[in-house]
Formats: sequence, C-alpha cells, structure tokens
Amino acid sequence: MHVTDGRIDSVRFIGDYLGIEDVEAIEQRMQGTRFNRADVTAVFEQFTLNKYFGTITLDEILSVMFD
Repeated sequence: MHVTDGRIDSVRFIGDYLGIEDVEAIEQRMQGTRFNRADVTAVFEQFTLNKYFGTITLDEILSVMFD
C-alpha cells in the first residue's frame, strides 16, 4: 500500500482468499480514500466482502491494515 498526504495512492490485496470476485474492484475504489479506519471501512462496506475475501472478515482486514 502507498499512502501520500494521508490518502491511499494504491493498494494491493494478494493472497488466496477463496473469493469468487477479483479484488481489483476494491483496490481501485480505495484509490484516493483517506487512510483512516472510518473511510476505509466505508469503502469496504460498499462490497459483499465474502465474494472477494472468502471467510476473512472486515475486522480481520482492517486489523491487518491498521494494527
């Protein structure tokens, strides 16, 4: 992930999530988003995450990104 001036320039989700959709749609939507938990959560909530990340939860993704 690349963040400049508090905004996400680019992000890549790499792994075998067993999802049925390509995470590229989420990666693209993240571009320009302020890098804080609330704004990133709002982007993720626009998607049905289990289609992209299988059984990985939103809280688990956010933990990796912010904790």
